[in-house]
Amino acid sequence: MAADHRSATPALPLVADPPVSRNGQLTRQLGAVLLLGAFLPLVFQGVAHGYRVAGNALLTTAVLAVLAAGTILLLVLLAGGTRAATPLGATTTGRVTWAFLVTVAGGTLWTLGWLIADSAELEIVRSGRLTLLSGGLLFVLVAAVLTHSWPLRILAALLLLAVVASGALLLRNTGPTEADQALRRAGYPHGALYVVTIPGYRSIGRSFGASPDGDLFEPTTLPDGADPATFRISFKTRYTYPCAHNLRCSDADTTEAASTTTSSLTPTIDLADRSGFVATRGRATLQLTAGTAVDPTVLRTALREARPPTDTEILHAIPAPPPTDFLDSLRRFLRHHL
Repeated sequence: MAADHRSATPALPLVADPPVSRNGQLTRQLGAVLLLGAFLPLVFQGVAHGYRVAGNALLTTAVLAVLAAGTILLLVLLAGGTRAATPLGATTTGRVTWAFLVTVAGGTLWTLGWLIADSAELEIVRSGRLTLLSGGLLFVLVAAVLTHSWPLRILAALLLLAVVASGALLLRNTGPTEADQALRRAGYPHGALYVVTIPGYRSIGRSFGASPDGDLFEPTTLPDGADPATFRISFKTRYTYPCAHNLRCSDADTTEAASTTTSSLTPTIDLADRSGFVATRGRATLQLTAGTAVDPTVLRTALREARPPTDTEILHAIPAPPPTDFLDSLRRFLRHHL
C-alpha cells in the first residue's frame, strides 16, 4: 500500500531538467543580471569620483579589483542556481566562464558607452534613471547571447551590434577634429585663419596670415629688369577676441564686430610705395598690401575670394598633436577608416 502511495506522488521537477525548468530559470537569470547591471555602473561611478577627489590610484585599483571579483562571484552563484538557462551552466568551469564574460563584456560596453556619451554631452550621463536603464540592458544583452535559445541569442547579438555601431558613429561624428586640436595647440582661434589665392604668385610661409609678419607672396616670374620688391604681396589677418578675452573691449565692440558684413572691402591708406586693401570677416580682419607694380584689382579679387582653410590645409601647415587619451585615439581611428 505504501509503495502504491509513493508511486502516485508526482515527482518534483529537477533544477537541471531543461524541459521543465529552463524558461523559469532563464527569466530569473536575466532578471537578476538586469538588476545587477543596473546598479554596478553607479557603484563604479562612485569609485571613480572617489579617485578624482582622493587621487589614490593604488587604493582605487584595489577597490575596483574587489568589486570585480565580488561581481564575478555573485554571477557564479547565479549561474549555479539557473544552470539550465545557459549551455555554460553545466560545469563549474563553465559557470565561472559565463560570469567572467558577462562582467567583462557588460562592463566594457557600458564604460565605453558612458565615455562616448560624456564626450558628446548627452543627457544620459546626467540622468540616474538612464544610467540604471542603460547599464541593465547592456548586461542583459550579453547574458542573452549566452543562453540556450537561438532566437534570443540572435536578437541579442543584433541589438548589441546596433548599440556598438551607434556608439562608433556617435564617437566618430562628435568631439574635436585633428584640425581643431592643431589650432588649439598653436593658439589660433576658429575664424582667425584664411586662405587667399593669387594667380601667378606663390606663397612664402603658410600661417594663413596669422603670424606676426603674415605671409609673403612672390611672383612666379618677373619681367626682365623688374624690382622684385615692387611685385611682392603681403597677407595678414588679425582677430578681435570677445570681451571675455579682451579686457579693453566693450559689449558694443563685440556686437559691432559680430554683425560686420563678410563682403565689405575698404581701401587702406595708400603709403608712399605700397597700396592695399582690408576686408572684415566676422571677427577677423584680412589685409593685403603690395608693391606699386601690383594691380589693385588683383588684391580686391583675392580678398573677395578669401576662404577659411580646410582641415587638410590646416594639418599640412600645423601638425596635429598626439591623441590626448584612448577615446581620442579611437575617434581618430574611426574617422580614418570609416
